[in-house]
Amino acid sequence: MAYQVGGMEKDPLSGWYQSKRAWPDNFDTAILIGNRYALNDQGKPKVFLLAVDAWQMGWTPTAFLMALVLATPISWQRRLWSLLLSLLCVHSFILLTVGISIWNESTRISLVTLTPFWKAIANQVEDLALDPVGPSFFAAALIWILVSFGRQDFTCLPQH
Repeated sequence: MAYQVGGMEKDPLSGWYQSKRAWPDNFDTAILIGNRYALNDQGKPKVFLLAVDAWQMGWTPTAFLMALVLATPISWQRRLWSLLLSLLCVHSFILLTVGISIWNESTRISLVTLTPFWKAIANQVEDLALDPVGPSFFAAALIWILVSFGRQDFTCLPQH
């Protein structure tokens, strides 16, 4: 979810940008995107603050995946390897969704230029990637199936 912050000021002591506007309650992580070569109306670099709910985007699919892997009726050795590999995969998925958001929102400050067609596609992909329930749970379940089960596990299923 993108959150446009109007007045951004750089703190001279810490070097961090600070917002003059209130921060929404349901977001806990801020990603500052800046373009020092594109200036706003006041002659300052364009800055965009991307607000992220890290609980929803990161912890929820990770916890769901861990529960699936740990509850899978396989040996503990396979379970631990599955957990390790699936955590790497789910964190790659989380990085991909954050990267999609940063890439799409970079068009607001002229870091990336997209045609209206590709901007509409990018908006749809970002909305889908940041949906709190659908894609993150689907990705976690798909990772669980691909990592935890092998071909030998499906031989005991009934053949029709």
